[in-house]
Amino acid sequence: MSPVSPELIITDIGFIAAALGSLGAGIFVLYKSAKKPLNRVFFLYAITAAIFFLSHVIGINIPDPELSRRVFLFNMSTILGSVLTAHWVLALVGRDKSQKKILIAFYALAFIIICFFLTFPDGFLKPSRPILYFPNYYVQGEYYYLGDLFFYLVVIYFFSHAISAYIKADIVLRKRIRYVFTGILCGYALGLLPALPLYGYDFDPILSSLTGLYIIPLIYGLVKEELMDVHVIAKQAFGYTVLIGGIGITIAGLNYLNVYLVLNTPDFPSWIVPFLSGIIAVGIASLVWKKLKQNEELKYEFITVITHKFRTPLTYLKWSIESLRKAPSAEEREDALKNMEHAEQRLYELTDVLIDSAQSENREHSYKLTPVNISRLMGKIINETLSDAQSKKVDIRFNTDWSAKVLADENKIAYALQAVLGNAIAYTPEHGTVLVSIVSFARKIRITVRDSGIGIAKENIIHIFDKFYRTHQARLEDTEGLGIGLFITKNIIERQSGRIWAESEGVGKGTTFTIELVRAR
Repeated sequence: MSPVSPELIITDIGFIAAALGSLGAGIFVLYKSAKKPLNRVFFLYAITAAIFFLSHVIGINIPDPELSRRVFLFNMSTILGSVLTAHWVLALVGRDKSQKKILIAFYALAFIIICFFLTFPDGFLKPSRPILYFPNYYVQGEYYYLGDLFFYLVVIYFFSHAISAYIKADIVLRKRIRYVFTGILCGYALGLLPALPLYGYDFDPILSSLTGLYIIPLIYGLVKEELMDVHVIAKQAFGYTVLIGGIGITIAGLNYLNVYLVLNTPDFPSWIVPFLSGIIAVGIASLVWKKLKQNEELKYEFITVITHKFRTPLTYLKWSIESLRKAPSAEEREDALKNMEHAEQRLYELTDVLIDSAQSENREHSYKLTPVNISRLMGKIINETLSDAQSKKVDIRFNTDWSAKVLADENKIAYALQAVLGNAIAYTPEHGTVLVSIVSFARKIRITVRDSGIGIAKENIIHIFDKFYRTHQARLEDTEGLGIGLFITKNIIERQSGRIWAESEGVGKGTTFTIELVRAR
């Protein structure tokens, strides 16, 4: 048995990872919503990409020239894949309908070229031959260039539309286009490296093993920036899928390494790599168990919190109804009705918060971004909360640039600002101070809410935006809180291309919340 080249091992691992990443991303998006044309097109594109990666990695490892050539014929998937990519990009930027006829023509031409190559396979590829460290490699046929010409034509077509849409797009769509552009450009640049030796270039295509990196910006856009309206449950499932896939690739890589070391280093102990694989497997099992335990704890906490919060107003309603039935005077009946109204209002508020929490994870929850004078909006919110602050003798100070404007959805950003300011007042003791400041920068507006309240322990800072999370001090100070407000706030701000973070020197030393939003031009 001949030694296995380390370059071949790296190439194999890279392309297997790329195939699994593409397939996983496609299934993930289809799982989210198989009814959406955009999702179905992306899934088909992911399938063609996975076929290319697998046919490449299998073909380069087959020693038989004819069998290798037959496997390489599946590379024709890139011809159809280029059109699917164009279709997906155009749908993403809202131009698929206006370009419908051109897309149909591209699909028809792609199928004609594929049928031609299937009828005359020698025109596409000839029997493979060994080069460099590959047991076999591509040998282009007489008409191979037709597929390349069509591929580059389609790529230029959809990239031109992506650039044109980017120039005219709002900030949210621009971010989406950037992720798509970066991912596809990275994938095509690295994925085309294996073609260079076909054209006589003396080039080692080892860098093509990094082709799978193209999926990283796409996955980040899918999960973090709502590239294709992905629900949180699907995101979590995909996260676990990526983790499991990564583990599988790591273990497969270790097995490849073990074979290489055993073949090339006779004195190397053959038990070391399997031992490492076992340690990794045990570690991952422990991690999965921990995650499952955390999910169960979160579910228990959710049920406990909701049950407790709804029980109080429901009890109020029960008592008020009983009082109303027994009330001998009009004044007592009026008091009972007021208590019922108060309980009803509390139930409404709790339900509204839960709906907002659900909508913050609903990727179809629309945002309309317009220029908003954030200083005037903040001033209005301060006036609305002034009575709460005065009842606690909390002093609110406001320093601002009154011309500061942000690009935001006014109603939703108002909710976020109210939540942050409301928290600052709620967790600041009597005679405390809340300082609100707004500062303008070249491309962003920074809003700071600093209080002299209960503060946050440093180990709790990282959890402060988690759903239903409340510190021990917060629970003692405000027994009615749900631990949802900051979670919703973070979602609202991030969906408008902003960010929020919290800082505190520790318990009893106050907290500073900082929000950065995109400055309106």
